[in-house]
Amino acid sequence: MYTISKQTIMSWFVVPALLCASLISVLAEPPEIKTYKDFPEWYLLPKSIDLEDENVLAAFQRLVDEGAAAHEAMVAIAKECEDSMIASYALSVLRESQGDKREVVAELKQFFAARFPQAEGEEELRMTFIAETLADIGTEEDVAVLAPMLTHPNMRVRYLGAQYLGQRGGQQAIEALEQAKSRESNNLVLDEMNKAVTSITSRLAKQDAEMPAVP
Repeated sequence: MYTISKQTIMSWFVVPALLCASLISVLAEPPEIKTYKDFPEWYLLPKSIDLEDENVLAAFQRLVDEGAAAHEAMVAIAKECEDSMIASYALSVLRESQGDKREVVAELKQFFAARFPQAEGEEELRMTFIAETLADIGTEEDVAVLAPMLTHPNMRVRYLGAQYLGQRGGQQAIEALEQAKSRESNNLVLDEMNKAVTSITSRLAKQDAEMPAVP
């Protein structure tokens, strides 16, 4: 006659109990939050100057695919990398990536406001790349921080400032542009300022027309 040993009975109870306990512990653990140091690409990209290298491009694409989890890496590169062109590529990846970018915009906005007034040379170029990103993924209120670009000594910065404000700016941007126009002596910049005012005015009028009528 076949008999079941006590050891066998114990294993029937102990093994499932251990499996359940381990499963509960796994489910109870909060998901791991990645930081930029968790991405190997963080170490590769700032040191790379060959942006046509397949490994570099693949590293960028992985960060695009990671979405919001890689935002911190992109912001860190944009702010800390000495090579402004690498920073520009990091920002382009950031613009393409998925996920909520409101925290990213807030951080870049604060960084721009603090650093732009003293920016020169390579840092000045970095600020224009950040301005482009804010104009691309920010709101009207976020883009308003770019208004100081309109009074910069460098005509290229003023030109880009007008272009970016025209892209996403609101009423506050129109006021800043109108004030800057009265002081602008470069015809190319002045033309871009006029285009920006026209673009914003047209966009705001369209938004008003699309708003539902108040009963």
